[in-house]
Amino acid sequence: MNSKRIYSLEVLRAIAFMMIMIYHATMDKFGKLGGEWAVSLFFVLSGFVSVISQNNKGDLIPSFKNNYKYMINKIKKLYPLYLISIFSLLVFDLIGSSKASIIKISFKLISNLLFIQNYFPFKSATSINGPAWFLCTIVLSYLLFPCIYKSIKNKYSLKRAITTIAILYALQFGCGIIGSYLNNLAISENSILSPNISDWFFYYFPPVRLIDVVIGNYLGFIFINNKKESLNKATLKEILLLIISIVAIIVGKTNENATITTWWDDVVLYTPISVLLIWVFAHEQGVLSKTLTNKPILFVASISPYGFLIHYPVFKYLDRFVSLFYNKGYKIAYYLCQYSWVLKCSIGITITILLCVVWMKIQDKYFSKKIN
Repeated sequence: MNSKRIYSLEVLRAIAFMMIMIYHATMDKFGKLGGEWAVSLFFVLSGFVSVISQNNKGDLIPSFKNNYKYMINKIKKLYPLYLISIFSLLVFDLIGSSKASIIKISFKLISNLLFIQNYFPFKSATSINGPAWFLCTIVLSYLLFPCIYKSIKNKYSLKRAITTIAILYALQFGCGIIGSYLNNLAISENSILSPNISDWFFYYFPPVRLIDVVIGNYLGFIFINNKKESLNKATLKEILLLIISIVAIIVGKTNENATITTWWDDVVLYTPISVLLIWVFAHEQGVLSKTLTNKPILFVASISPYGFLIHYPVFKYLDRFVSLFYNKGYKIAYYLCQYSWVLKCSIGITITILLCVVWMKIQDKYFSKKIN
C-alpha cells in the first residue's frame, strides 16, 4: 500500500479539533465534554499518519543529528505561530491581580519555548497557551520517531505488532494505577508542586502520553503491511464506533463529579475507541466516512494545526472583554458571564477560523521560503 493521503482521516482530525475547541469554550459551564476523547484520538492519529506519510520515502537512519533534524523539520512550520500565541498570553502574567514574579514568568517562558513545561509537576511549569501542552508530547514523538520507525520496520510481523499494542495499552493502564496513588501525596498550598500530581503524570507527562502515539505508529505499520480487507459492513462499523464514542464521552462526563478521583476516564477509556475509529475510517469504504469527506470538513482539517494554537488566546481575550463589562457594572455583564460559552462557540470560533485563514496567507507569503 502506498503512502497516499487518506482524506477520511482528515475527517477525524477535523472532528477532534472541533471537539477540543468546544470543550475549551464550554468547560466552565459543562465541564468534560469530549475533550479527553479528542486528545486521545489526536495522539493516536498523529502516530498513525507519521508512519503512513513516511512509507515509501526511504529508510530513516537514527542518530542524534538525524533525529533532531527530523523533529525540527516537523515542528518549524508551527513554531512562529506558537511564539505569537505565547507572547499574546504572557501579558496576563504581567498585569492585573494574577501578576506573577519575574522568576516564575521567566521559568514558565523558557520551559514553554523549549517544549519541556510538562516534564515537571510544578505549578509554574504550565503551558502559557493552555492546549499547546500537547506539543510537548508531539515534539518528543518526532524526536524519537526515526528510532521507533526503524525498530518496528526491521522486526515487523502482524503478531508482533498486535502483541506490542496490547502491551502498550497494558502499560498505559499501569501508569494510570501508579498515577492514582500519586494523589495521596500531601501537598500544601504553598508547595511549588502541582496540587494534582496524578493528573499531571497520567494526562500531561510526555513519556506517558507518548504511549498513545506509539500505538498509532504500530497501527500504521499494520495498515500498510496488510491488504485492504473487505469491509462489507463498513458503514455499520463507522456508525457503531461513533455511538460508542458518544457513550464513552457521556460516561466520562458523568464520572466527573464522582467523589473518588479516577484516572481511567481521562485516557484508558478512549484509546481502544481511537484505534478502532482510525482503522475503520482509514479504509475509506463506509458511507459515513465518504459522506463526511467533503470540502467544508477538509477545510476545517486544514486549519486545525493553527486553530489548536489560536483558539485559546481568542477565548482568553473574550473572557477579558466580558470581565471589563462586569467590572464597570453594566447590566449586560451578568448575561455575558452567564452565557460566555455561547459567545465563545459563536464569535470565538468564528474569529479563530478567520485568524487561521489570515495566518495561512501570512505564512505562505513571508515564512514558506524560510521554512522550506
